[in-house]
Amino acid sequence: MHPAVGPGPPGDALGSFAGTYLVGWVRGTSLGDAGAFAMMAVGALLSAALTLAVRDPRPAAEPLGTVTGQPEPAEAR
Repeated sequence: MHPAVGPGPPGDALGSFAGTYLVGWVRGTSLGDAGAFAMMAVGALLSAALTLAVRDPRPAAEPLGTVTGQPEPAEAR
């Protein structure tokens, strides 16, 4: 974490702890390092799939006008 940015959301600490814990636990099983790397790869693929699944398909909104809130004059377009 960069000091200028500050702490992240509260879930960052939980994710960092849980991810490290799970990798250590999988490495301690008969799956070893290969199982830990496979678990991280599956997690990355799952994250990518969820990111693509929750995209907002709505089109962008129309611009509202100028800074003052008034419509743009026709000659300015």
